[in-house]
Amino acid sequence: MLPPLPPSLWDRACAAHLLNRAGFGGPPAEWEALWELGPQGAVEMLLRGVEDTAQFPRPAWAEPEDEVAWRATLKPLDEETRQARQQERRKRHERELRELVAWWVGRMARTPHPLREKMTLFWHGHFATSANKVRQPYYHWLQNETLRHHALGNFGELARAILRDPAMLLYLDGTRSRRNRPNENFAREVMELFILGIGHYSERDVREAARAFTGYKVSPSTQAYEFLPKQHDDGVKQLFGKRGRLDGDAVIEILLGRPSCAPFLARKLCVFFVCEEPPPALVATVAQELVRQRFELAPTLRTLFCSRAFYEPAVRGNQIKSPVQWVVGTARLLQAPPPGEARLFSLLRQTGQLPFHPPSVKGWDGGRSWITTSTLLARYNAAPALLGGKGLPAASPLFAEAQATSGGDLMTLGEAASRHLFQNADAACEAAATYLAHHPATAATWGRLLQLLMSTPQYQLA
Repeated sequence: MLPPLPPSLWDRACAAHLLNRAGFGGPPAEWEALWELGPQGAVEMLLRGVEDTAQFPRPAWAEPEDEVAWRATLKPLDEETRQARQQERRKRHERELRELVAWWVGRMARTPHPLREKMTLFWHGHFATSANKVRQPYYHWLQNETLRHHALGNFGELARAILRDPAMLLYLDGTRSRRNRPNENFAREVMELFILGIGHYSERDVREAARAFTGYKVSPSTQAYEFLPKQHDDGVKQLFGKRGRLDGDAVIEILLGRPSCAPFLARKLCVFFVCEEPPPALVATVAQELVRQRFELAPTLRTLFCSRAFYEPAVRGNQIKSPVQWVVGTARLLQAPPPGEARLFSLLRQTGQLPFHPPSVKGWDGGRSWITTSTLLARYNAAPALLGGKGLPAASPLFAEAQATSGGDLMTLGEAASRHLFQNADAACEAAATYLAHHPATAATWGRLLQLLMSTPQYQLA
């Protein structure tokens, strides 16, 4: 077990740190509310969250398409008309993908259950699937819902659900795996990237698991998973010393029991929530907790978020925000909507993390890879858009709030800006005060000050 954080060490900075890492951050009122709950109460609040399904209904187009019927409509057409129809459909799918990105980012920015969305983002990078290959948006919406449903549940159940996920089956060519020709690529990625990690399996293990994964298909008529018994290899297989007529579920169960599984997942959780290079002892302890909890994620995260190790000064304020964290966190801080659909799509592409478009099946590298000369410049240039454009309307309510509490005192206004963006009145107070000293205390000045502070190196960290 990880030693818990003593209540005497719980302060507002701890609450803000918890909100940044277990969610996307938020304005002072949110982390003040968490602070008042105490460490265990705050963690329970984030784990419990508030159901938001009614608040975020599925996009209107998120319904299965009958691929068989679609192809039938093309047959009687001449070649030119057929190509025009296909091009029209591709453009529609591209438009829907942009809408899906905006739908999810908007959900992350406004959800009353930020930890569930943060974990959905984690799993999106873990079980990476790209629209560059799987082009129909419905599949990505469906996978996103699957990840959300299991986000804080049992890892084994999530792995079994991904085994049947249409987007993943299509992305890794699992649908091409049949009894007389098993697809080893699907089996290899399940072991290497999803459950065990590199080097913890043999080529024979891959071949035997590939046989077990045969017969898993996606119906072109319903766009849903289906199992074809005649395409499944029902013969005896041997995997890591286990022998029998193994199917995909049996393979997942065997993999969960391998010694490398828990440390592999534990390290990814520690990198995502704690620091880029987590101490081996922390990883080992989280792995032990995963095993003790039978891979139940919520109680494992409860132990991590309540631990003293999670709040160590060395891990606070030094995690580079991913582009999505940066955009969503800013929207939540400013209590303003994210940029419009087209601007948002372009911004996330430029900054290196466009949802539903990971660079490979490995997902995003994260960490220091988030910051390059070009991506950092894109962040700086995007600050006005996140504040609402040249008029900076998102800054106005914050200015009114700060002015009401400061009495117009410039130093106090600078402290308010620093506290709002950095959870620390001292973080950039001197720079803020210097700027305000040479500009009138107006809403426009306040907006430009926030823009300036958002372009500092410190604002790129959580």
